[in-house]
Amino acid sequence: MPTLPAWVGGSSKRAVPERVGPFKVLEKIGAGGAGEVWAAYDETLDRRVALKLVQRSGVADEQETRLLREAHALAKLSHPNVVTVHDADRTQDYVYIAMELVEGGTLKAAFANPAHGPRTRIGWLLQAARGLQAAHDLGLVHRDFKPANALLGVDGRVRVADFGLARLAEPNTPATPTQESADEASPQDALDSTFCDLTITGAILGTPAYMSPEQRLARRISPASDQFSFCVVAWQALYGVNPLANLNLAQWVAGKASLPSAPSVPGIPSGIASALRRGLEPSPDARHASMAPILRAFESAAQPRRGWKSAAVVGAVAIAGSGLAALALTPPTQSCTPPDLGWTTMRHLTAAAALDDGTDVGHTAATVATRGLRDFADSWAHRARAQCESEADLPCLERQRATHDRVTALLRQDAGRSHVPELLATLGRECDSNDTDRDASWIRLAPLWPELAAGRGQGVLQASTRIAATLANRPHSEDPRLRTELVRLRGAAQAQLGDAHEAVETLRVAYNIAERTGSNAVAAAVAADLARLTALELDQSDRGRVWLESAEAFGAVPRQVNARITFVRGLLAAKEGRWNGAAAAFERSAELQEDAPGYTDGPAEAWLRQAEALSRAGDKAQALRVIAKAIDRRRQLYGASHPKTEAASALEVSLQSL
Repeated sequence: MPTLPAWVGGSSKRAVPERVGPFKVLEKIGAGGAGEVWAAYDETLDRRVALKLVQRSGVADEQETRLLREAHALAKLSHPNVVTVHDADRTQDYVYIAMELVEGGTLKAAFANPAHGPRTRIGWLLQAARGLQAAHDLGLVHRDFKPANALLGVDGRVRVADFGLARLAEPNTPATPTQESADEASPQDALDSTFCDLTITGAILGTPAYMSPEQRLARRISPASDQFSFCVVAWQALYGVNPLANLNLAQWVAGKASLPSAPSVPGIPSGIASALRRGLEPSPDARHASMAPILRAFESAAQPRRGWKSAAVVGAVAIAGSGLAALALTPPTQSCTPPDLGWTTMRHLTAAAALDDGTDVGHTAATVATRGLRDFADSWAHRARAQCESEADLPCLERQRATHDRVTALLRQDAGRSHVPELLATLGRECDSNDTDRDASWIRLAPLWPELAAGRGQGVLQASTRIAATLANRPHSEDPRLRTELVRLRGAAQAQLGDAHEAVETLRVAYNIAERTGSNAVAAAVAADLARLTALELDQSDRGRVWLESAEAFGAVPRQVNARITFVRGLLAAKEGRWNGAAAAFERSAELQEDAPGYTDGPAEAWLRQAEALSRAGDKAQALRVIAKAIDRRRQLYGASHPKTEAASALEVSLQSL
């Protein structure tokens, strides 16, 4: 297991070289059917890792393939409740996977300690369920979930590990038979033979104890199979007995026997037992459609409801011209207290009003800020209330609040008047229900995006350096998404400061981390930025096309990322003089941004580029129609006398004179 127990001391007998690939091998920390696990040191990135090794000589190809399949499965996942894979490769003697080194133990050891009560166990199981759900969301099935395959770090965080049996869930592909599996046909005698080792009175031993009926019968494996295994683990952890013990499983599968009732245990709500019984149905089709109902049952038990602390909650700002009015939301009747933005304070209410200095630009800025801040407040309040009602834990709401606070602070400054759409755009990060990382560095990073939007790249670079120094002291426990965000921010700041060479090198690191950890949307967006920088700023068109192809290779990504990629495709086509192709790409980019908030400038930028490409392609009439849309949007966003609007108008005049 990729685990370094906190009590480990001394050293183990060395059976591997001093180095494997780029890693310095330290002490042995585990072994299993798929190889040995050693603590190792990555000198390049200055961090300790868990190195899973399989010797290539004398080892079946199947075992080597299984190890690399584990790496492939884990590389697709970036979730706090799934062990992180850093690297995987072959050397002359070994196949290896480098994973995060988790200091602690396993849930198997934790569950064996009777001192851990129901509430603690429910919390651990909830985290494991979230990790499995994250895998299922990517079409992955673990196929071997058990307490020994869930790591419990000293930080209290559970990571699902050992995806050596995981594979893409394919609707029409049967499972590979195991030694314990029956033939594809399932008459009663086959069932009896298959389950004979599981009907031992009072004890079910080994992995088969958690295996779903369809897996043992070599039938199709699906996320419902993991759901079954999780429910067996949870039942045993909470009620002290495996639900399949003392049960004739052949009769149970045939519908001639039923599971025992859950014993009454103080601190365990009846809703958990109901959710687990449904997940333990013999037929996959009879189980929950996903892990979601089980997650809700465990979340409800893990987080008790809270009472309202005050009747006045989230409000919104409304400004007419230079006037100001605070609109308070009607106090809801729910029995929980969602967090709020503090919109009833004068500090927030005056943020937009301060923009109106009597000029066209100032009045437009105040109007746009009012609409954008009000929309964000309503959306944020809705998500906060939903979080409270579902008892979910969405720390990204706190990051959004930190971003919002910095945006309102910048809006009260003169510099904010020229960047209202850019500042409001930084509020648009959505909350992920799987995002549970509460690392304080996230809160420190969040306000830096508005700073960058205000053109303060140098300050952002300095602040990100300080945060990086903090993270360097604890690389072994670092969330790769956090490092990706940090490195990506630094690269964007370097690009803003005109240092394209440094920006490219920095963004390459961000891309590698995001791609390796399965953050496809982030990797695709960074690859698009790299394509633009290398092709346009460094004048390396060939490298730019390679990065663009990398961005496009990720396939399905969010609309805003797709719009970004498509826009860069237009830039590269324009650089190469392919004006028709450029015009089509810019038009598509604008279409992909049709649903974007009304305070974003993206569609206008795409229309301006499209108009220029159409003009160069000889379609002057269409170019003028398109540029008129861009100018109209710029006037609404910035005002008629803003430099961005004036630049668009100047382009229109230039096109008319051709």
